[in-house]
Amino acid sequence: MAALELGNFDPGKKPSNLKTFLKPYHTDGVLKTTDKFRDDDNNRFVEWKEGEKIQELQEFLYTAGFMNQKYNEGVFDYVTEASVRLFQEYIRTIDPADSNFVRDGKVGNGTWGQINKWPARKKCEWHVSRSEESSMHQEYNNWFELLKTAKEHYSKVENQGPIMKSVNEMNDTKSTLKVESWDFDKDKIHLIGIRRNESKSVRIRTNDDLFILLINGMVFKFWGSTDPKSKDNPSLDEPFLVEGQHIYRFGWHRLAQTSGNYVTYRALRPFINEQVVVIRDWKDDNKLSEEDLIANNGLGYGGQINIHWTGTSRSKSTWSSGCQVIRGQSYINNRGKAIDLSKFTAKTYADLYNSDKIDKGAYNMLADLVVCYSKKGLNQLYYTLGNEKETLPMIKTNFGENYVISALEKMKANEANS
Repeated sequence: MAALELGNFDPGKKPSNLKTFLKPYHTDGVLKTTDKFRDDDNNRFVEWKEGEKIQELQEFLYTAGFMNQKYNEGVFDYVTEASVRLFQEYIRTIDPADSNFVRDGKVGNGTWGQINKWPARKKCEWHVSRSEESSMHQEYNNWFELLKTAKEHYSKVENQGPIMKSVNEMNDTKSTLKVESWDFDKDKIHLIGIRRNESKSVRIRTNDDLFILLINGMVFKFWGSTDPKSKDNPSLDEPFLVEGQHIYRFGWHRLAQTSGNYVTYRALRPFINEQVVVIRDWKDDNKLSEEDLIANNGLGYGGQINIHWTGTSRSKSTWSSGCQVIRGQSYINNRGKAIDLSKFTAKTYADLYNSDKIDKGAYNMLADLVVCYSKKGLNQLYYTLGNEKETLPMIKTNFGENYVISALEKMKANEANS
């Protein structure tokens, strides 16, 4: 049997109207008009092709806990691909921890072999019930206590800095929420960004910020950058996303056509009107400061300030021109273990498209967790961004002196080899 992959369908399961079927997934740019799935790791559109045993595969992924609910039974869609990648990553890193196992989202003999070995009725540990949260996931619960404390703190005007105060005085904040609307419901997906060194004047910024994903009773950690590099923005106005909470949705980034090829891949995009509140570097001092608020009316809206992948090129610099970027090289899993993905992760766009065994690494892991464990009907992620000066004291109080630095050092340990 040929390997199963994105775009396959069981006999009789091909949707009658392909564009309508894909409409919930293809909400941006050129994808709105296509009737094919998008394989963004290989920069290609995927032809529909009949396969077999897809519904059987989906039943296994659901029963084993790699899929929160059943989708499009009999069609190998984006959720099925994400669930397969999660299963492969679980086999690679947790059970049985086969570090050479390939995580490509395709189901060939090796993946079928692991599926057949999986004990009946066994649930993976990433599938967590509400009753288990309080006893098994203290770090997860502690984060929500910290977030609620932060909301209470900043709800008092006297505790708000000039930038946050200005945001709360705006009539329309688009996808950025005012403090009174910050939402820390555990049934929703939460990503936290911890911005470091934003007040230092640097022309080429590196990936030195921490991201915390709170999902399904678990904590996963990633790293990257929350700040723009200035060399791509000579017009004195590179945008810094303001601290606070923002609503994002899954969509597609870099919707462009280059040399006849569409360059586009999955990303989180602002939920309302594609915009969030930003403060620009009007002073052209290559840093974020309250003085930027005074210059040129200060705050404004930023379009396409997305959350997306950044490669592992040797330059170590961020690709961001204002987006929040996740480095693909490594992440820390729910057990607190640093997971090295460097041999599976592209360094550049060209590298990404030259092998079907290389992908966006840790960003794919983040995206797959969100896709597979979101509650039914949810198409939102709540992104809360804090800065080093005000957030780190709260983190140190709740998690210890070196929580942020030790996590970053763990994930950067293999950087010299990337």
